[in-house]
Amino acid sequence: LSGELLSCSLRKSAQGFGFTIIGGHDKGEKFLQVKDILSDGAAARDGRLRRGDVLVRINDLQVLGFSHTDVVKMFQTLN
Repeated sequence: LSGELLSCSLRKSAQGFGFTIIGGHDKGEKFLQVKDILSDGAAARDGRLRRGDVLVRINDLQVLGFSHTDVVKMFQTLN
């Protein structure tokens, strides 16, 4: 991986964090990436995430090589 390391703190709403992801080892991909930013969500309000950004960490857990399913479950358990 190369590029700028970006850190965001997003507050989860009833609609989640305001972005969707693609990829993951269960989808044949090494990384999980931001697929879309929802225009009325927390990620859009924050303004730092972009389509194609690679998820490296969620809180203090490194998620490179994780499955799509596992990361979605992680997001669902966060407050």
